[in-house]
Amino acid sequence: MGDLMKAIKAEAEAGGQPRKMKLLLASLTDEDRKDLVAALNDSSVSHSAIVKALGLRNISVGHSTVGKWRRDLTQ
Repeated sequence: MGDLMKAIKAEAEAGGQPRKMKLLLASLTDEDRKDLVAALNDSSVSHSAIVKALGLRNISVGHSTVGKWRRDLTQ
């Protein structure tokens, strides 16, 4: 198995998006973490608003990632 395949398998085993969310939440202050979770749970807050607000803090996430995070929170 080549290095690329090893890296792909390691990412798959690490959990991909859920792992990214955990890392992001761990990097935020308590207040910011609570705000992000509240925004993700608030259906009146659009994916775009969350993506833009995080982008202003140099945190790069896409619309589909936010959607996946929202689905994960409801499970």
